[in-house]
This record gives sequence, C-alpha cells and structure tokens, in this order.
Amino acid sequence: CDARTLYNLAGDRIEIGIGLHSSALAGWYGIDWAERHAYLLDYMRAMRACFDETADKAIDYQGPYFSISAKTALFGGKPAPVPLLHLKVMEVEEMGTAGETCDAVTLGQMTPYSFYLGRGGERLREGAQVAGRDSQTIKVNKMIVTLVSDDSESAVQRLKGYIANSIGNKTFNYRRMVEESGFEKEAGLISAKLEA
Repeated sequence: CDARTLYNLAGDRIEIGIGLHSSALAGWYGIDWAERHAYLLDYMRAMRACFDETADKAIDYQGPYFSISAKTALFGGKPAPVPLLHLKVMEVEEMGTAGETCDAVTLGQMTPYSFYLGRGGERLREGAQVAGRDSQTIKVNKMIVTLVSDDSESAVQRLKGYIANSIGNKTFNYRRMVEESGFEKEAGLISAKLEA
C-alpha cells in the first residue's frame, strides 16, 4: 500500500530495488545466511502477491517465511498502479527468483554481463516459466564499478584491488561467477595470491 501511494505521489518516478546485503546484516535480522536464497524467493513472492492484488479478491500468501492475509487496498475502486520491482543479483540462484517475481534485474558489480548471457539468462527464463511470465519483458541492467582519478594508473590499481578483494569475499561466491564467465585461470591466480 505504501509503495503504491509513494509511486502515485511521485508521478511514476519511483522503482523499488531489493537485494541481499551481507551475512552480518542478515544475522541482525535473524536470517540464516545459509537459507538466504530460499528466504529471498519467499520474500519476493510475497511482494509479488501484494503488487499483483486485484479488486475482486484479498491478498492471501502463505510461504515458509512470510504469510500475508489482507484486504485489497483500493484507490478509487481499484488497486493503484505499482512501481517496477528490481532485484540486484549477486549469485546465480537469484536469477531464478528475478525471473519469477521481478520486472527488472540488476547485475551486481561483480556479476559479469557474460554470466547473464550464459547460465544467468537460462536461470532467468526458468524462473519466468515457473510463474507463467515472459522473460523477454524483464529488463536487465548492469552495475559498473567506476573509479575517478586524475591518474589513470592509480585508478586501475585501485580497481584491481577491488576486484581481487571481491573474488576473495566469502559472503557471496563471486569467484564462481567469475569462473563461470570464462575467467577460471585468473580467479585461481588471484585467490592463490590472496591466500599467500
């Protein structure tokens, strides 16, 4: 209801973006990080149930983590339009969730576009099929890391450090993404240097 109200007050200029943050933050909210993909899928299904409500029936969503039973919030006799629903994807499992529930998917900083063209695109289509949706209507965005500096060599070195640090990150399995995108050798070299 709040999303609809905000969307209409803003003149259709708002879109909603959702994504997983980190294992530490998940712990604060009582979320088991090992169950993050199942939790996220249930959350997005609940969101979709609210967004897709109709004037002739109440929302009734019962999932493993979320349950929603509510009357339809009507604006002038019918549900108001809703903003586009985005999911920021950091791991391959999230592509199926995006396909099933989202209007747009945003590939994270360490999620290569080549990943989307391969396995990620397949998972997006599979998720869309589960919900009877057309994956071709789902917009695909790509986040790009940008470092601004008067010294290009310094900027490149900082970017290399960022990439290496991300590949060594244990919260998300970025290394798997990099390897699946054709950079298995490079990921192995970076990981070996980090471990050393």
